[in-house]
Amino acid sequence: MLISFYKVAKDRQNFLNYLKLNRYFVVSIVLYTLLGTLSYFQSFDLKMYQDHAILNFYWILILPFLYQIKKYKKGKCLLHCMMVGVIITGFMGVLYLFGVTSYLGHWASTTRYAPSSSGVIMSGDLCSLFFSISLLLFFKEKKYFYLLVCFFALIATIVSGTKTALIVLLLSILFLAYEKKLYKNIKFMAICLLLIPFLFFGKGKQLVERFSQDLMSLTQQNLMDDSKSLSSLTYRVYTCDVAWKIFLKNPIFGTGIGDFYIDKEDYINKGELREDFRHTHDAHNEYLETLSTLGLLGLLSLLAIYFTAMFNKPNIYVVIIVCSYLVFGLTAPVLKNKWGLVVFLFLINHFGLHYKEQASINDEIT
Repeated sequence: MLISFYKVAKDRQNFLNYLKLNRYFVVSIVLYTLLGTLSYFQSFDLKMYQDHAILNFYWILILPFLYQIKKYKKGKCLLHCMMVGVIITGFMGVLYLFGVTSYLGHWASTTRYAPSSSGVIMSGDLCSLFFSISLLLFFKEKKYFYLLVCFFALIATIVSGTKTALIVLLLSILFLAYEKKLYKNIKFMAICLLLIPFLFFGKGKQLVERFSQDLMSLTQQNLMDDSKSLSSLTYRVYTCDVAWKIFLKNPIFGTGIGDFYIDKEDYINKGELREDFRHTHDAHNEYLETLSTLGLLGLLSLLAIYFTAMFNKPNIYVVIIVCSYLVFGLTAPVLKNKWGLVVFLFLINHFGLHYKEQASINDEIT
């Protein structure tokens, strides 16, 4: 971003045009950075650096960036190395499906939390993102390597049995179909229909059953009962309830990240929150938690950054970034990690900020 500003700062008129072309983005960056800087002066628990979601966040943002620089040798090499990782992970999934090995018997609980230490290259959540990227590359370059990656990414996603992976996979397919007009292709629609049976056996069936159990527990379970553990869905509902209480204390400017956890401790000490919530740093920090830390002003600035970037440079991967980010709910973990914030701003700058020689305010941003 600094290099981009330096290029235009040498010419005053170009610099003014640059600011006008990117005025909403620049204002958003300033507000967002200001709020983030203020929050860093607050103290917060370093345990949150261990959040496995931060690992997923890096991959989610780096993937589309690598596709953009694929024409350069290093970028292409790294992208292909990651695709080999998807193939290995998917192949392990095939062995598991055919009962050759039980090595991945706890796939969903291990790869999501520690992908590198569990012996698997990538988690199912991340493999799901490669489905659309590799398929789009196959249509573009007609190389069967990408089709192979697409197949194993699909297997890895199904075997992982996580709701997040399947949701991201579904979003990827929908945006891919829209981008390439594949909904008019009978073969493509037939392949999509073949995915339906996976909902009725194996991991797919378990996923549907688990989700239905979550819905039942949501209506029957007392969230404040410490003797009963929270299910996947009820925990998220409880997180939102906690965040909503804290949000109401400072709805405009937010509590700041440090104060959010201080306020949470106060509620626990008063007996208004569950005790087991004290040491929990969940990866899927929901949207109300984001809202409570940033406030309305910060949240609007953050959304402005995303959608300015997306509309300035329409791209299927930017859309997937936005949707994946919303699905994962990673906003809060990113802000807890200053390096995550740096990577985030750098990539958003790549997608959203544009410079034109002798640009006119009426020029169309490309």
